[in-house]
Amino acid sequence: MNVTDLTVLNSVYQKQVSSTVTSLCCDGASVLWFGGSAGTLLQWNMTTVVQLSEQKAHDDLIRSIQFDSS
Repeated sequence: MNVTDLTVLNSVYQKQVSSTVTSLCCDGASVLWFGGSAGTLLQWNMTTVVQLSEQKAHDDLIRSIQFDSS
């Protein structure tokens, strides 16, 4: 994962994640979910660049993620 500050086009953080990222979903604020090739779902706070959780969600890769704020 590479976090880039788009105002200056500069990489501000790099982190190796546990599997190849195959899908992304954002809550519209600061939380980002990564779906992985090994069926792992990672939840990150992108403001603090801290991993919040990691869950085994599927037996195969995660193709899409949908966020529902309700």
